[in-house]
Amino acid sequence: MEVLGMRPRLLVFSKFFWPEGGGAELATYLFIKRYLADWFDVVVVSGTDKPIIGRGCCRYVVWDVLRAGFKPAEWLLFAAKLRNVAKLIRWADIVYIPSHTLLPLAPIVKWVNPRARVVLHVHNNQLLTYTSIVISNVGLGIRSDLLVELYENGSLLRALVSGSLNISQMLYWLALLYSDAVIFVVKRQLELIRKYGVRLPLRRVEVIYNPPPFVEVRKALGEAPVFIYVGGGSFIKGFHVLLKALPSLVRLGARVRLFGSYKGFQVRNRYVELIGRVPHEVVMRAHGDAWGLLFPSINEEPLPYAVVEAALAGTVPIAARVGGVPEILSGTGAERFMFRAGDAEDLVGRVEELIDLGVKGVMEVGEEVKGVVRRRLEESASRLPEVFMEVLSSD
Repeated sequence: MEVLGMRPRLLVFSKFFWPEGGGAELATYLFIKRYLADWFDVVVVSGTDKPIIGRGCCRYVVWDVLRAGFKPAEWLLFAAKLRNVAKLIRWADIVYIPSHTLLPLAPIVKWVNPRARVVLHVHNNQLLTYTSIVISNVGLGIRSDLLVELYENGSLLRALVSGSLNISQMLYWLALLYSDAVIFVVKRQLELIRKYGVRLPLRRVEVIYNPPPFVEVRKALGEAPVFIYVGGGSFIKGFHVLLKALPSLVRLGARVRLFGSYKGFQVRNRYVELIGRVPHEVVMRAHGDAWGLLFPSINEEPLPYAVVEAALAGTVPIAARVGGVPEILSGTGAERFMFRAGDAEDLVGRVEELIDLGVKGVMEVGEEVKGVVRRRLEESASRLPEVFMEVLSSD
């Protein structure tokens, strides 16, 4: 509500702020810049030293407390040094928390300012597991956490510690009791909550897709089918699935470019190029002659930006049917190229099907997917300010 012509005051707590961080941080930046800054007086509190703050975006406060690397330590530091931000919390009409590590701060915010509305934005599956990762067809519990820490981080100690910290999930559930609205990125997050029988004290729930990032790629496909993979040697990104598929992909004549970090991995094949870790703009340029993106993830990731960016670049996603991927690609030409998570043979089959379309057919599918996905994301993301205003005016 506006008082004497003043805009409502929005305080954002984000562990990192763009360009630091990943998809959630980019989404937060785009939400503020494109939508929220026009409706609210915005102040962002984050641990990032050198953020991107566009003109008219927001005021920014650096708070190094938010840079603690261990979640429980971060929560304790926040409580111990609360006086540093208490004035801002009391200033705010809405406190918006889009960082998964900071969600448990909701009760503290309400204690400092009972009149403030608290909105939590859940970009991953943190409400279900301590690691925030749900492996497709494995489910929840210590087995999933062990797999993530052992194969993703290579640490038995972290696996044991993360298993013992599952009790900390109760702090996330407690935070829900002190929130006025919880925003999820895709419907799949709610489906997983129901699937695994987790009863959460959710009041108002909204599903709002992240804004589409700015992507401008000039497509010029050659006769040789080129595919890119951007997940590095990550277990949860499905690199082990890709490895199984590579010999068959090479036999199909596919040229595969590997982006990301690969510890100790070497390749000796003229059809497979290990490019490694490069700046993001280099990856985006690689979409220029790419027929498809290989996305063999086994993680129920809500809205993977690798898939979104590929779609917006006109690169056809050959994606595992996990997380929010089916939801975003449904009704597009890319829907037929999704495959069963963890199934290398199914992946190869979808690649072969795309190659059979030829250059013209691939270009047509890519253009259609680009238009549908962009409209879908923009229409959904633009709803966020209205949801905030409704929360602010509710009893």
